[in-house]
Parts: sequence; C-alpha cells; structure tokens
Amino acid sequence: MLGIVLINYKNEEEIIHYIKNELVKISEPHITVIVDNSCNEQSIQKLESALALYEISSGVNKDERLFLIDAKENLGYAKANNLGAQFLKEHFDCKYILFSNSDIHFEKKDVLSPLIESLDLNDRISAINPMIIDENLKYQSPMIEMSIWKLYVFRFLFYPFARKISPIVKNAPEGEYGRLMGCFLLVRASDFFKVDMFDNNTFLYGEELILSEKLRQIGKASYYLPVCRVYHQQSSTIKNFFSEKKQIELMAKSEFYFYKKYKDVSQLTISLANFSMKVYLYFYLPLKLLLNRKK
Repeated sequence: MLGIVLINYKNEEEIIHYIKNELVKISEPHITVIVDNSCNEQSIQKLESALALYEISSGVNKDERLFLIDAKENLGYAKANNLGAQFLKEHFDCKYILFSNSDIHFEKKDVLSPLIESLDLNDRISAINPMIIDENLKYQSPMIEMSIWKLYVFRFLFYPFARKISPIVKNAPEGEYGRLMGCFLLVRASDFFKVDMFDNNTFLYGEELILSEKLRQIGKASYYLPVCRVYHQQSSTIKNFFSEKKQIELMAKSEFYFYKKYKDVSQLTISLANFSMKVYLYFYLPLKLLLNRKK
C-alpha cells in the first residue's frame, strides 16, 4: 500500500485540482491524507465539500481512501508531513509514503511505478526523486551537499562573482545524491520512521537535506531516477505568502540548524555565514531587483 501526504495552506483550489486531476493517474493502491495548515474553518469546509470527505475528528473509516486532518495551526512542512505520516502508520500498513506538493503535474500516468520498482529492488535506497523541472524548464533536483563556506559565505559575500553557485546538479545521471527535493519525495516508510521522520525543529526548507543525512547515518541512500519526470510550479504557495528575502531567511534558518546539529559547524562560522547572507539581502538583492525593473 502507498500512502500520500499533502499539505494545504490557504490553497484549496490547487489541492482539489491536484487530487482530481493528477493523483487519479496513480495506478498503485493508495491512501491520501491532507493536513490542513490553514487554521481556517472555511478551508476545512471547502475541502470537505469539494472532495466529499470529513475531517478525521468525525472518525476514521478505513474503507475510505482520502482523509483530512485539521492541524489547528500552521505547523510548517516538517511537522505537518510528520502528522500525516503518523496517521498513516497508525491506521494503515503503508510500505512507501509519497510527500507531495499540490503544484505538481505528472508527465506520464505511471510516474510512480519506476520509483517504487527501484525501492523494491534495492533495500539500500530509502528516499527517491524523479526528475523535477520547474515552469521555466529548470532542474530542481537532485542536489549535492555543499559546505557552508561555499553555499553561504562565498556565494553571498561575493555574489557578483559567485552567483552561479548552486547545489542543484543539472542534467544529473541516475544515482545517489546528498539531497533530494521535498515537493515530490517517495520514502520507504520503515526507514523514515526509523530515523524519526523529518526533523521537527525546521519549519520550512532544509527538511530533505536533514532527512538525507539521517538516512546516510543508518547506511541508507537518497536516490535520483531521471527516467520519470514531474513538473513543479516552483513553490506557488510560498511565493504567494513570502517575499524572496523572507524565503532566503527561512531557508538559512533551517540550513544553519543542519550545519550546526548534523555537521558540527561552529557558531562563529554560522555567524559569518549569516553576515554574508545579510550582505546579499540588504545590498545585492535590492540592487538586483532595481536593475531588473529597469530592463
């Protein structure tokens, strides 16, 4: 059985469309759970009405295949996905769990079959991504793990000369990588729960990076399989609610946490990385936006 976890944050129309037009293409038997982060009764009512389901406080009918959880607050990515995964663990026997954004479009109906087959054939693989391309046909996955010096200090402090630095591997071959993309991430449920799921200390961004590290510590791999492809409308929900500056700050908070807890990076180095980021945010970014407006 496949479990699917979706998160809604004030984006009901998109998630309804995704369930009705994309998830129906999945041939594997599956259970879908929506975790609603909207903190809004109208959001719950809209989902219940459009999808003919009831929030789980009304009871859990195991004959159903679509469930809704009211998170009561905005839990962020990690906690909300963990809540959905825990629900699946408690009520169903899911071998694999797909964590998916709702702004995903499948290139082919059988997009999950090759991913599941890879997990079936290789016990070492615990997390897997297909090729993920954004609306501008740019690669979003996989990624290599970069040092904090390269990713933050050098890239931001010397932005005019280092702006092309990116952890994303373009046209990457199939294989193991240090980081995958969380917008369409398939995991082996047993290993996911073995490493205690996503790290609850993150709110948004960096969760897959930490998960890949935790899986690596138990001898498991994060894998990229480009024979199947999905299209991702680059963080449509995030763009609607957060500026580019806020997105970078949220990402940095999670990644600094990763470097300190999982890579033993010193506080001094993290402070330098934070300073470099602020140089970009308060000098290079406004300048870049100004120049773009003049074009």
